[in-house]
Amino acid sequence: IAEAGVSHFGSFEKAEKLLDAAIKAKCDAFKIQVFDVNNLFAEEAKGWRDRLKKRVLDINQIKKLSEKCHQNNIDFIITPHDDYIFQYLKEFKISALKIGSGEVGNLAFISRCFDFTDFIIFSTGLSNLEDIDKVVAIAKSKSKKIAILHCNTAYPTDDEDVNLSVINKFIERYPDSIIG
Repeated sequence: IAEAGVSHFGSFEKAEKLLDAAIKAKCDAFKIQVFDVNNLFAEEAKGWRDRLKKRVLDINQIKKLSEKCHQNNIDFIITPHDDYIFQYLKEFKISALKIGSGEVGNLAFISRCFDFTDFIIFSTGLSNLEDIDKVVAIAKSKSKKIAILHCNTAYPTDDEDVNLSVINKFIERYPDSIIG
């Protein structure tokens, strides 16, 4: 998965260059983050709103990226951070939604994400096993597929904090899920 995130800094030209590089590298998927700063941050967080407002692509630009992915046989994945994108998801050719670690405990949002795709990629950086159990239960209740990713939220991660052994625990605990 080519992770573009918000590294396009709101520039459609940069986003296209990132997608072109992903296509050239024969990546399986291209992923971006999508959010509405007005929904994501309270009025009091004006500094964050102003800073991140410049890193957002508009809906038409996202749709163009989606179409270019489809034309080039590369999956298009979105990490939504708020409900804003839901009204537009049917306009895109998405292969999956990725749930970021920060959504831990936001079960209503996660459940709603499953309504727009058959496949969710779930980052576990801020989750404990009980949190993951709840997300897996949502996936099962909706007959959807889930990939569970062992993640860290400290960058760079110190070697003693990597804890790759948890992947084996995930494989045992969630045998019907894709583990990474």
